[in-house]
Amino acid sequence: MSDDLFELGERIAQLAASINIATLDMLTLVAEFDRREGWADNFTSCAEWLAWRTGRTLAAARENVRVAHAMEELPLTAEVMKSGQLSYTKVRTMTRVATPETEGTLLKYAQSTSAARLEWLVRGWKTLSRDGELAAEEVRHQSRTFSVAIDAD
Repeated sequence: MSDDLFELGERIAQLAASINIATLDMLTLVAEFDRREGWADNFTSCAEWLAWRTGRTLAAARENVRVAHAMEELPLTAEVMKSGQLSYTKVRTMTRVATPETEGTLLKYAQSTSAARLEWLVRGWKTLSRDGELAAEEVRHQSRTFSVAIDAD
């Protein structure tokens, strides 16, 4: 690869990192705007306002609001995104299943794989989570009891 093409690639990567940082800044502001109900005078939701104000589809705006609030609970993810090393695409995918307890593991995957592979992993993670919930519910169901007390009155 020629030096000028390498330099062009570096500029693209730097710009992508800047976009990641700016996106986190926007998400932080969206969460605050929603919390303070800045949209409430003329709109029914923050997502509706965001779609109108930024030219996004309502579906994209809803996803932005969801991710914005999820990021408040995921400080490690926010830190990596603030460094420019994590894209919104990966963050959006992670926040579908991430909790403060699972954030570190998911973050390691996100940093070491493609966005498409992370999406595949999260789909599997969701399936495993549902299976685990179903198994726990089955245990609760099997261990239920019924008792009757006869009152002397």
